[in-house]
Order: sequence, then C-alpha cells, then structure tokens
Amino acid sequence: MIHAKVISVVIVAALGFFGASAPGQSQEPAALACGDTITTDVTLSQDLLNCPGAGLVIGADDVTLDLNGHVIDGDGVGDAPGVLAVEQEGVVIRNGSIRDFVEGVAAARVDGLHVRHVQVSNSRHVGIYVERSERVRLRDSTVIDTVFAGIATFFSTNVRIVDNFSSHNGAGINITAGRDVLVASNLVTRSGFVGLVIETNRAVVRGNVVRANGIGVIVHANHARITRNQVLDTIGCVTVPGGCVQPPPGPCPECAEGFGISVEGGTGNVIADNEVRRTLRHGISVRAYDPALPIRGTIVRGNLTRGAALDGISVTLDGEGALGHTRLVRNRALASGDDGVDVRSKRATLKANLAHHNGDFGITAVAGVTDGGGNRARDNGNGAQCRNVDCRP
Repeated sequence: MIHAKVISVVIVAALGFFGASAPGQSQEPAALACGDTITTDVTLSQDLLNCPGAGLVIGADDVTLDLNGHVIDGDGVGDAPGVLAVEQEGVVIRNGSIRDFVEGVAAARVDGLHVRHVQVSNSRHVGIYVERSERVRLRDSTVIDTVFAGIATFFSTNVRIVDNFSSHNGAGINITAGRDVLVASNLVTRSGFVGLVIETNRAVVRGNVVRANGIGVIVHANHARITRNQVLDTIGCVTVPGGCVQPPPGPCPECAEGFGISVEGGTGNVIADNEVRRTLRHGISVRAYDPALPIRGTIVRGNLTRGAALDGISVTLDGEGALGHTRLVRNRALASGDDGVDVRSKRATLKANLAHHNGDFGITAVAGVTDGGGNRARDNGNGAQCRNVDCRP
C-alpha cells in the first residue's frame, strides 16, 4: 500500500523551489501577462493562456487576486504553478479557473491564505499545495484530474478545508505534519489511492462524503476525531493520472486495498458516528503492521458498517506492529461478507455492539479481550453468533 508518507515525500522533493524567493519585480503590471508579479489587488480582465512558466506570482502582503471568471492556463509541460505565493501575509485567490500547471495554486510560508471559488484541473503534481503556512482557508473550490493530491497541506497550522469537491485525483485531500486542521463537508470521489489522508495532530474530519475511492480514509494521526462522515463504495483502485491503472474486476495493486476507514498509526484517535457502506475489504480497520507506527488508545464508537466484503470492523495486530488498547462501543455491523466484528488483539474492550446478518460470526475475538457487556448478535452465518464475548440476540 502507498501511504501518506510516500505521497508526501514525493511532493516535497519535487517542490524544492519553494525555498527560493518569488521571481519577478515587485511592481504591478499595467496589463497582466503570464509570469507577472502582482503587488496590489488585481481583477483579471482576460484569460492567460498557454503560460510557459508560472501563471502569476503574488509579490506583496495583503493582495487579492480576483480571477473574475477567467482562466489561467499552462502549457502542460512547464515546471511551475499557476499562482505562486511565498512568504506573504493576507493572500486571497478567488473566482476562476487554473489548469495545466504542475500545481494550480502553490503557497509556502504564507500567513493568512484564502482560496475560494477556484476550479483547478489537470495539475501534474498537486492541485492546491500549501506548505509551512498558518491561517489557511480553502473553501468552495473544485480540484479534478491531478496526479498526486487534489489538496495537500504540509507542516501547516490553523487550516480549514471546507465545502470543496475533489474528483479523479491520486489522493483527494492529504494533510501531513500539521496541527489544528478542520476537514469538513467536502465531497471526495474517484481518488486512485485514497480519499482522505490524515497524518497530523489534532485534526477534526467531520461531515465529509467520501465515495468510490481506492481507500476511503487513512489515519496516521494523533488525537484526530473522524466523525459523522459517509464513506461509501470503496473499490480498491480506479484509473487516474499517476494512480492505479487496473480497475475492478481483477487484482488491485497495493496502492489501494479497498478499506473504508483505516487507522494505521497514532495515539488517541476517535472514529465515531460514521456511516461506512459497501467496501471492497473491511469497513473500519485498526491495523498495527509497522513497529514505527504504533497505535494506542483508539476509540471506535457509534459507527454503522453495512455491506463490507470482509469484516465490518477489524482490529488486527500484524507482524511486529504495536497495538495498544482499543475500545469498540455501540457500533453496528450489518451484512458483512465475513464477520461483523473481528478483534485479534487481547488489548481491546467490546461493549454494546450489534452485529446482524453477517456471513460468519457476528462478533469474534481472541481469548482474553475485555467483554464490556451489552453486545448483541443474530442471524449471522455461524450459529454460535459470537466467540469469546457474550452476546444476546
């Protein structure tokens, strides 16, 4: 599987030019052309087409670039972004389209970045890329047909990513090594790798619809809250630029294994009140497979899984992975192909979970788990209904 760290390393390596100062002279052009640097508020009056380098560069603080419904268009081969901002404050980019660049919008060390009502397409790397920035607001924008991530933030704080649409990107939204991040009410679909990658501290991921991605959500985080999301129809792999190229049916490459929500590292994460339906593998997976990515103190609470091809909820310790205590409370696992709930670690508590109409056990656990009581199971394929926990119908 290709995880967030792999995607992050590739993106950061290819964007080394962010350490340099913004090119161009600090003066406002009388008429805008490709590559110009703007230092005051600008409303675009015409399309900028077939730009061989950067489209426009933000060269001062407190600048608003209003695209005014126009397009900034790259030549499809240049190694530059559509709009670039480096070491500025108070940058606003809004109301238009950016296409055919390496990155549509690229910002580094910007304090107060607002991107809204922008359509980014055909980026050869990342649609909207933000690095080492603060007070970032990405809203009401569309990112499609991007090789790696539609939206990616790195080492950034106080980030709000709200009401965006991501489709046919390698990853939909990729959050790495930041803190105080909100990802809310976005629609993410047809990502080749994964819909949401959450690899940060104290993120809130709430109310998103994540549909028909290779994997729905990957969590390598500390104290993240993944709540009230809909994760639907994970399909293992889809065809996108730079993504998986083997669509179902048939074997899928390891880059996308079809989990709904996959917790793969971190401490104190809460997976609560999500709806996960029709996944190619497990609906919700807590899987410790790498000693460098221990999992501790995960709470899986109040979720609904329905129609997982394997287990509705799976807690697994693979190889040399480190898995601390996991609490499964008040979840419902329905119509899974294998078990409703399958717990393969003694360091777990199961309380008040419900499992109906699953292919094998309703709830199965290794000996030694903590049975918190109140678990229920009926109409499952295995007549015992539950193993190593007490269940009532």
